[in-house]
Amino acid sequence: MKKNPLTLLLSCIAVGATAQTATLSNRVATLEINLQGGGITSYVLNEAPLNPFSWRSKWTPGCDGFFLCFDRIGPPSPADKKKGIPHHGEAHAVIWKVLEQTQHSLRVQCNLPIVKMSVVREYHLYPDSAICRITDRFRNNNPFEKPYNILLHPSLGPPFLDTQVQVDCNASTGFVNTKKIAELPGKSVTWPTVGAIDLRRMKDGRKGVVNFRTAPGVSSGWSCIANPAQGLLVGYLWNTADYPWLRVWREWQGNDPLALGVEFGTSPLAMPFEEIEKVGNLLDLPTLQTLPPGGEIEHRFLLFLSKIPADYSGTENVTFESDRLVLKEKDAVRRITLKYNTTR
Repeated sequence: MKKNPLTLLLSCIAVGATAQTATLSNRVATLEINLQGGGITSYVLNEAPLNPFSWRSKWTPGCDGFFLCFDRIGPPSPADKKKGIPHHGEAHAVIWKVLEQTQHSLRVQCNLPIVKMSVVREYHLYPDSAICRITDRFRNNNPFEKPYNILLHPSLGPPFLDTQVQVDCNASTGFVNTKKIAELPGKSVTWPTVGAIDLRRMKDGRKGVVNFRTAPGVSSGWSCIANPAQGLLVGYLWNTADYPWLRVWREWQGNDPLALGVEFGTSPLAMPFEEIEKVGNLLDLPTLQTLPPGGEIEHRFLLFLSKIPADYSGTENVTFESDRLVLKEKDAVRRITLKYNTTR
């Protein structure tokens, strides 16, 4: 049986760690992880170190850069808030412990003391490429079935984020975010437009969150955020069986883009579990997951950077071809090729 290349990508990295930060570096790129919260706070090409993940939250401590929302997305219920569960769950609010550092990988773990769940994360960075494979193993340490949701929350900020940024992904239909159950799912929208707003561009000053499902029948979800004027593209690729939902979050400071999140996860609903249970499925997809007592599940995704030309028109598609990741440009014959080796 032919294996999905997303499950095979391996790497060779140099790893360093301090009390606060773990660093992965090869000949092409350098990645930094803040162990207080586990977020990726920097990922740069060594020859042109522009960091897309410069966002630092002014609302929720630990929600910086590319962070993980787990065991939930959004606010806890009043009862869970009294227990001390923060917005977006505990994963970003605890210290991640380095378990192992080798020539090829970095493995870290966080334990969530209130909800009694845990995450083990492994990073693999190929030596001659800015492709990083990230594998998460989520575990329920309770003696009972536990509801949960996951959101991978890459938060982009200036100076990478400006009005020249182009956003591309394989989202399909969706709905504008709401906190009211009675309004779900509301009027349907289709990527990339919401009324007069073009979500591919950061030029209209309109903030908010829009939820989308990936196209039916597609096994890999992807998103690419490019800034041709600055010559850099950052992207993500994941299995839609793991993460069928995509969320676009935008913040502004006056007319200037302040933050952009092209996020992917198990649910579009940033609500307490009790409310999500009332909603049920949306757009034929689940909105809440459960793990049995002692249950564990593994998900993975790719994070990548690439140089792009100043006249780059956007990304039409992202595919695997043998030992490479290929980005096809919109309205052009050009392709960006990022090599990796699935046999190592």
